[in-house]
Amino acid sequence: MIVPKGSSQSRPASQEPQLPQGTPWWLKLTWAGLLACLWLLLSAGPALGQWQGPS
Repeated sequence: MIVPKGSSQSRPASQEPQLPQGTPWWLKLTWAGLLACLWLLLSAGPALGQWQGPS
């Protein structure tokens, strides 16, 4: 079977090692949200601990 060079089937898989080309936008948004929550916990963690008081 001959595939034209412009076709997506002829692309080597090594160009996109992790995510497939059709990654949903909500999956990327979820990753961004998780990273933002982690950053907030690391930066504001001690302050939140002081608000809650001794557990």
